[in-house]
Amino acid sequence: MPLERIRKLEEAQCALKDAMDRFLAKQTEQKQNKESADNALRSIQKFFGTFSSTGSATANALISALNGISETIAENLDANDQYNESNEFITSDLQEMRDNLQQIETQVNDLQKNLNLRIKEHNNNISGNVSQVNNLQLPVPNTPMRHITETVPKEHSVLM
Repeated sequence: MPLERIRKLEEAQCALKDAMDRFLAKQTEQKQNKESADNALRSIQKFFGTFSSTGSATANALISALNGISETIAENLDANDQYNESNEFITSDLQEMRDNLQQIETQVNDLQKNLNLRIKEHNNNISGNVSQVNNLQLPVPNTPMRHITETVPKEHSVLM
């Protein structure tokens, strides 16, 4: 029984310790974020010459710094918009060229297939005509000597 009671007390204590650890981790993170923000603010103030000796910025100093860079920001935004518009124009032109190229490639492929078929038909016609010519050729005339050499048995090759 005392072991169960000790275990219950330890569980509560462990839960409390975990909660405190999470709290301290969040507090440390917040402190680091605040320090990081303060450092960034100080560097902005130094950059624009609005850094005060106390380290804090006045609202007027920050507003004047923002007004000083707002024109540059606006110019950069306009240039970015113009760049995006020119990219859209170029992209549409490239797409049109790609479509034209695909159309031309299709036409060339169709023409090549057509030419290959014509060449094949032409070759078939020529080979068919040659075989017809061979069939139509007259037999080679037999001379008396040729007739004898064809009919003489091989044992009597003296006559040849």
